[in-house]
Amino acid sequence: STATPVLHFDNDMTGVMYDIRVAAIKAGVALHTGNVGDEIRFNWGEKAFSIPADKLTYKEFIKASGLPTDKRPEVIIEKAPEGFKDWNEILQTAFDVEKETKKYYNTGKESGTFRNPAPNPENQEPKTQGMKR
Repeated sequence: STATPVLHFDNDMTGVMYDIRVAAIKAGVALHTGNVGDEIRFNWGEKAFSIPADKLTYKEFIKASGLPTDKRPEVIIEKAPEGFKDWNEILQTAFDVEKETKKYYNTGKESGTFRNPAPNPENQEPKTQGMKR
């Protein structure tokens, strides 16, 4: 059995083009692309077609390619939820929320203190013993 790639590319046009390129590789089909005005031109094997750039999605590409269901390459495409450009933006948002939450709850006397059993070098006096000048 063959592995099914799980794709997590961005939600922008570049991300969609990466999805399409992986599908072409997986299907073993030669793919050539180019821009013609506001459309993306595809040469998919022996077939040539265009899709308006503002309508380009993986589903639109597969539909325009004319591939029958049983010939479609197996790929799983997971995009970041609507409103997010990519998975990194989601992670950054989560980190920002976590940071704000910690800031809100860590307002006590010891907040911001790093409780590490090893001494913090920044808090130690510089050692001068044994140093030559």
